[in-house]
Amino acid sequence: YPNGHETLCLDGDVKLTWTATDNTAITTLKLELSRDNGGSWETIAANAPNTGSYVWHVTAPGTNVGSTEVYSAILRVTATDNAGVTGSDDSNGPFSIFDCAVATVITELDAEAVDLGVQIKWAFAARNAFTSVVIERSPSESGPWVAVSAEMNEVGDATVAVDRSAEAGQTYFYRLRGTTASGNVATFGPVKGTAGAPKEFALSAIWPNPSRGPVAMTFSVPRSAHVSLSVVDLQGREMSSLAEGQFKAGRYQINWDGRSDRGPVPAGLYFVRFITPDKQLVSRIAITR
Repeated sequence: YPNGHETLCLDGDVKLTWTATDNTAITTLKLELSRDNGGSWETIAANAPNTGSYVWHVTAPGTNVGSTEVYSAILRVTATDNAGVTGSDDSNGPFSIFDCAVATVITELDAEAVDLGVQIKWAFAARNAFTSVVIERSPSESGPWVAVSAEMNEVGDATVAVDRSAEAGQTYFYRLRGTTASGNVATFGPVKGTAGAPKEFALSAIWPNPSRGPVAMTFSVPRSAHVSLSVVDLQGREMSSLAEGQFKAGRYQINWDGRSDRGPVPAGLYFVRFITPDKQLVSRIAITR
């Protein structure tokens, strides 16, 4: 590692890995880096121990041109045994060295009101720069920050997620924390967004679905009203009461642990029933065991 199409961040520490074996002892191991597809080479470590890994602090320059990733870096590992015989191996494909801290890494980041909460949308110039991205939310620009659970979807070159747990009419600040394959973390934002107020009684899809038990859902109340939310089986028998009473206008997230008052419900098909003064809404869920 890296072995092709990864992205390493400048000024971060990355663990280079390899496997080198011999029928006699390996006495010398040399690590080299090319930033130009093998046109030239620089030594990272001249006498590295054959431990299978070496932590390298990624040095400049990057292989990128502006905010565009360029995959032209190659790692070469050369081992020499006590008989003076050498063997070497290069990365199977080129990888990128990128300045993950520059502002041009992110080309779009905004938050806007939608009927289900706040939609956060972003786009990275280098789509493969981060192996994971976490959305964080705070009531103020300075924090404290908490992670938001939201399903992420690709829309063209951008990624879109909806914070369904945002309280209607409330303003929040959002930021992104991206982690690279080498463990480096970059933070982007914050941006401000106000949760949209519900226009009608609504029941969201249930996630995850199918599920082994624990699930979450949201329901919307456009005005103060008495509502009821419950889980019923195919015969209409109530398995669990999830919400009952007078609710103010807003959006509410409800969790169900997949249990009735008699214990875990059997595997099968169930319905979440939302009864409001205006209408009755139903979402289907499959429970697997």
